[in-house]
Amino acid sequence: MERKRSETDERARMIFVTEEGNALREKAMSIPGAIACKAKLSEEEATMLKRICERLTNNLMD
Repeated sequence: MERKRSETDERARMIFVTEEGNALREKAMSIPGAIACKAKLSEEEATMLKRICERLTNNLMD
């Protein structure tokens, strides 16, 4: 992240994602697909797993 002063308002600060941040975002975006390939689950199995994980998380939060 990079912080810069606004050119139109001295009080304001603008926040931008750096090139390094964009590269990291791209890398992070590829992780779910890589996990799905390694897991070798059908779409139905993946959906079921997601629902179970969400339910488990919700139950643990209560």
